[in-house]
Amino acid sequence: MVMTASLINRIPVPVPRFVVFSNWEMERQDERVMRLSDLFMRGDIEPDIELRVRVINVNAGHSKALMERCRPLLDYSRFVECVRHNKGRGLELGDAIDRAMEEMPEDSPIKGILMGNRTEVKGMLATEYDEKKVSELFFRDGIAVGTEKGMAEGLAKGKAEGLAEGKVEGQKVILELNSILLKENRYDDLRKASSDDEYLNQLLKQYGLI
Repeated sequence: MVMTASLINRIPVPVPRFVVFSNWEMERQDERVMRLSDLFMRGDIEPDIELRVRVINVNAGHSKALMERCRPLLDYSRFVECVRHNKGRGLELGDAIDRAMEEMPEDSPIKGILMGNRTEVKGMLATEYDEKKVSELFFRDGIAVGTEKGMAEGLAKGKAEGLAEGKVEGQKVILELNSILLKENRYDDLRKASSDDEYLNQLLKQYGLI
């Protein structure tokens, strides 16, 4: 980087914040911090860049102070919980979502928004429900690929490096495949791939990801 007058004089900028609202079912704390450096393969090297993300749990029963101040977020939390409850009673995901929308209070500030964008909401929730299964599958495959690559490059790099690289590559592949399927509205294919290894490999080959 070339030093310029603007860099030398240092123009003041607002303090950045990075916040993620999470309704992941395995979320236990009301709030936690994630750092980009947690994914770096070499933990013994001081990075030149870092990203700190505040993850706020918006599942039902969590982050109560925030929920009391934000009715839309509270209603969305309850909506997701209702979807999960309906699925637990044996309803298909689409039917579980429809039922949850119908059961929302009429004065909810987000009921009209959700019902008016029903297709998009179903696609979003279908991705959330399937991502965990697909992530686990890619994580497992990524470890295998990374191990083979690490061994092929020489025992000096070791199996640990292969595992780490495999994990990173697996995560990149899942993000790319999910993005492609969502852009093409292939929600059924996304669901099928999460439980059918053969079909998953077919999709990976179709899009040139393996």
